[in-house]
Amino acid sequence: MTLPLLLMLLAAAPPATDSAQKATFKPRLSPFLPTLRLSSGTDKDSKLQASFDAVSRPRPDWDLGFTPTLEVSTPEGLGTLLSFKEGTASGGASWAAGLSLSAMSVPKSEPSDDEEMSGIKHKAYSACTLQCAAKDASDADKKFCEEFKMTAPENIDIDEFCKKGLELLKTVEHDKIVEHESRALYSPLMISVGGMIGGASFEYLENNEDQRLEETTRTQVHPIAAGSVTHVARDSGFTFELPLVYTAKWEASKATAKWCRPSGQVEPEPPAVDPVDSMTCQEATLGSPTRSWKFFTTAQFGYVDIKSPGADLGPRSFYRYSVGPTFSYSSSAEEKIVSLGLQTPIYVNFASAPAYVGSYKGLLRVVPSFVFAKSSKEDAKWDPQLLITLEVLADRSMFPRALEWR
Repeated sequence: MTLPLLLMLLAAAPPATDSAQKATFKPRLSPFLPTLRLSSGTDKDSKLQASFDAVSRPRPDWDLGFTPTLEVSTPEGLGTLLSFKEGTASGGASWAAGLSLSAMSVPKSEPSDDEEMSGIKHKAYSACTLQCAAKDASDADKKFCEEFKMTAPENIDIDEFCKKGLELLKTVEHDKIVEHESRALYSPLMISVGGMIGGASFEYLENNEDQRLEETTRTQVHPIAAGSVTHVARDSGFTFELPLVYTAKWEASKATAKWCRPSGQVEPEPPAVDPVDSMTCQEATLGSPTRSWKFFTTAQFGYVDIKSPGADLGPRSFYRYSVGPTFSYSSSAEEKIVSLGLQTPIYVNFASAPAYVGSYKGLLRVVPSFVFAKSSKEDAKWDPQLLITLEVLADRSMFPRALEWR
């Protein structure tokens, strides 16, 4: 599940001829769509992820997706994330930027896109020829017939046809793109890989050359890598997903330094004979941040509700769910933690675009997880945990790309 393997899949077949390339339909009505993901869980980890999803079609039976992604996250809850508050000593907001690259197989249609487009171009060519012979033929109609009278229809670009031929082609092309999107939405095989570079700023106290504590600000960067394989059986709705996610991050030191200075005298409550000295105290993180990393994987088996109400509305899926075992291993300066569990993501399509712009939808994703975790610390036991993550998404598909598994 590497980038070279993904590119080999797309290059496996010989390149299409010029005529075939001209006869191919566009990959999407809206090849560029923004996506948004807002996530928060009972573990207080919150994330805001914004992406720009672009789809191309290097081959008739494969779509290729490019998804640049920006992300802001915090371990201190959704309120900190949305208000852009500075974090406490336990760590504030961090950022990350990266890219997912996805190859999605598309079941072939009968007839193929190229064959059908070629047939439609012949019909459009005939319509133009008849229009040229009509009394109300325009100069543009006559110019088309004169310029392309010796050209095979399949070798003529769509925009070069006469008005009547172009109207026929545009109508059929729209329906074919929607039909293609319906097939692509439930891809039998999607392979996705992604990577990000993240960073976070830390303020802390450390000893200088004179062995005195001074305030230091430093930005630390960390890598993130992810890959996933997704299979959808269109006839039954069965789904299978296998993601692999590696995340490194920096964490603020848990040690703190506290210092106080006299700030005058106050009258105590209840009143005493003499005033009491008061102190003003400050506290700050002591020591530089430490690096940690985590590996996560799960095998998800599920079902997707597949509906295709027609070319006007396009493909629709109102829900999907899956269940599967999870495994994670994390390592930090203090401990190593192994986690085994069961995860059950549930997706509900609660909104769609008012006009058809591709398979764009609003999704609610609820992910209950029951996990047993064990630390490497002495006398540690398996600790049962129930975690629930709630996500609101605006996305092209119910099936996440590589970096959306984070």
